[in-house]
Amino acid sequence: MTRPRRLTVPAVLVGALLVLAGCTSTAPPPPTPQPSTAPPTHSSTPLGAKWVWAQFDKVKPYLPELKGGHTYVEVVLCDVEKSQGAYDWKLPDSYVTRARAVGVHSLVKLRTGRCWATPGTPKYPRGAGVTESAMPADMSVYTDFVTRAVQRYSDLGVSEFAIENEVNSPSFWDGTPQDYAVLARAGAQAVHAADAAARVVDGSVSSAGAGYAVAKGLLDAGHEAEAVATYQEYYKRRFGTRGGEGAINEVSSAVELRAELARPGPASMVAYMDVINGLLHDGVFQTRQVHYYEPWQALPATLAYLRSNTPSSVPLELWELGVWDDDRSVGADQRTAEVVKATVIALAAGVQKVLWLPLLDNPTGRLGQTLHGLVTASGDLRGSASAYALISRAAADGATVGPVTRTGLTGATFDSAHPTLVAWATGGQADLPAVPGASGTTLDRATTVSTTTPAPSTVTQQPVLITTSGPMSALREVAR
Repeated sequence: MTRPRRLTVPAVLVGALLVLAGCTSTAPPPPTPQPSTAPPTHSSTPLGAKWVWAQFDKVKPYLPELKGGHTYVEVVLCDVEKSQGAYDWKLPDSYVTRARAVGVHSLVKLRTGRCWATPGTPKYPRGAGVTESAMPADMSVYTDFVTRAVQRYSDLGVSEFAIENEVNSPSFWDGTPQDYAVLARAGAQAVHAADAAARVVDGSVSSAGAGYAVAKGLLDAGHEAEAVATYQEYYKRRFGTRGGEGAINEVSSAVELRAELARPGPASMVAYMDVINGLLHDGVFQTRQVHYYEPWQALPATLAYLRSNTPSSVPLELWELGVWDDDRSVGADQRTAEVVKATVIALAAGVQKVLWLPLLDNPTGRLGQTLHGLVTASGDLRGSASAYALISRAAADGATVGPVTRTGLTGATFDSAHPTLVAWATGGQADLPAVPGASGTTLDRATTVSTTTPAPSTVTQQPVLITTSGPMSALREVAR
């Protein structure tokens, strides 16, 4: 059984929410979340995306912009082995091979699902027979499935395999945190037996659940005001969107926050995070998977918490990054800025893979969820899609990414064959020094992948991207 571990955030990272998200603070600026010491695991660009395969033709023209990046595929025991011993891999095979054909690599999430191989019947059926997972009735059936899946998809270029998905959510996992620890250890052993070079990845917790652990980590470290501020920022779009035991409630003090965290739902979320933290420290997982759909302002504090509770040799990867927001009145410029800021903050903090979800917009939402797609439902590129592609180019081919620390600015530099700076003002406006040989573009709703103009002399809270034909040192001078 995984040993319980206390969730904390180091004192040096207190205030990360305010500073790294581009807000002002009277506290001394803390360092950015430190990247892992692991070598990069991406081959070309660290950016990728997730799409619905039934609508693949609508996003296919955009995918060359993410060549060398990643998507993920779920491989479910109950789908590929509908009766014991009778395997049919046709559907996941098609996903992996079609992605590979357009230059996008696949990551795999291994799930059990719910069927003959597990006790009980589905409680949360979704479209196309998708259900929650449950513990296998016979662990040898499960390990045989994992072994076959890893051998099969390793041959197709897959090198990372996650054990389950969002195990804190009843719609994805019907078991306890301790059950998940047992499954994870068995699954990891089977993965490595099938392919010693494969990396085993945790199933992560949902974005809606992770904020509780982040707030508790700050409370445990004695940073009550920061805990309350982080919690409020993290969940500001979730308040009032759920009822009953699943409600996410506003708080105004540390006392109220502790009371909220003591409720069964939040306590369960923290318990799952605790188990994942323990499995990471025990070496069961070699990569940490992150899901994040909340306001970009809370992402630095979230990454700081995760980094401080993850071994330095283990990279963080955002397999699901997006914007969850039911406010349809938000303008396209603001949405583009949100996409850019979340992506750049993650890369500057050392996150090694970022997958935007969804690539294709679903204007009616799924299960009431409204997520921002980079490509419209009809297949047209939004400014956010072009901005994401430009960042992908900047970050490709092993670019070294560093945070912007200049007063009044935040963002990142990309040191590669094409030196690039992406930045925005922390206040209303900031001046930029002249950069020799520079061109630039404002990243907004009108952005295209070919738009370039003379580099701006000022920047607002709408991000700008600047490249130079000169040395990287010129952009570094702007960044610090």
